[in-house]
Amino acid sequence: MQENSSDQAASPLNCFTILKPLTSDRNPVYLALDRKSGEKVVLKLFHLYSAVNKSYQRELNNLSILNHPNIIQLLEAYDHTISNLEGHEQHVSYITLEYASNGDILDMISKNGQLSDILARTIFHQLIEALTYLHRRGVAHMDIKAENLLIDENYKLKLIDFDLSQTLDAATLEAQGTPGYRAPEIKKGLCGNLRAVDVYSAAVVLFIMITGHPPYLETSRGPEAEYDGFYKLLRKSPSRFWEVHAKHKGNADFFSQDFKDLVNWMLSEEPRERPSIDEIKASKWYNGPTLNQEEYAREMSGYFRSN
Repeated sequence: MQENSSDQAASPLNCFTILKPLTSDRNPVYLALDRKSGEKVVLKLFHLYSAVNKSYQRELNNLSILNHPNIIQLLEAYDHTISNLEGHEQHVSYITLEYASNGDILDMISKNGQLSDILARTIFHQLIEALTYLHRRGVAHMDIKAENLLIDENYKLKLIDFDLSQTLDAATLEAQGTPGYRAPEIKKGLCGNLRAVDVYSAAVVLFIMITGHPPYLETSRGPEAEYDGFYKLLRKSPSRFWEVHAKHKGNADFFSQDFKDLVNWMLSEEPRERPSIDEIKASKWYNGPTLNQEEYAREMSGYFRSN
């Protein structure tokens, strides 16, 4: 990876063919064709030059030092002055990332349905390995969600979107997280344990993989956001929370006790009561059956063909 200034490289619109938009969030993301290599890449734009763009700096600084099979690979980074579609000059920074052709987990589940225990566990192991590596490098992701978990052509999990990430020893909380995934302390703007934030959000992802839907809903952003009845039930009566969800699945035994124990633990309201990564790895549900590489590829292939 190298970083290039506007006078060292051609405009990204000259180097790449934009194939389609992938997101239209604060930092738009596109699927693009690298004209030089002929490979598909992901192009992520950040408005303004890198010197004044904190999101760009966080993403670049983090991805530059991270090298893990379950974390998206940074390819290039640039600063540019370009002309937008209206012909006006626009200052941007951008990065190119490897392309994960099977899309994100939320879209995958929306199209193909919930995962079996063994398939969800095999994928969850990959997420936990990514978090193990990330936390050992002193970084908290701060926005773990199904939309930020991609599956590549070999069905390998890829964690993306590091522009909200912070160092584990950060004194100031900068990210608000995503409603429905974020830990309760993030909503309150108070957080002293960033590892526990990622653990909480990972539990929401795990619940979605097993059920096909979130454990609860949270409306809007900020401290004024409201939780739905499922969240309140989770805090008041966890056993009833699971009973109601099982009833909606049409099977009173839908959730194993080991699964409920792990998710309850990870979704603890108090950060200090959540398990560490090592404790997650030692839990009974986590140590249930998983698929080897060949079995996993076969199961995932069948899953994607199911709808």
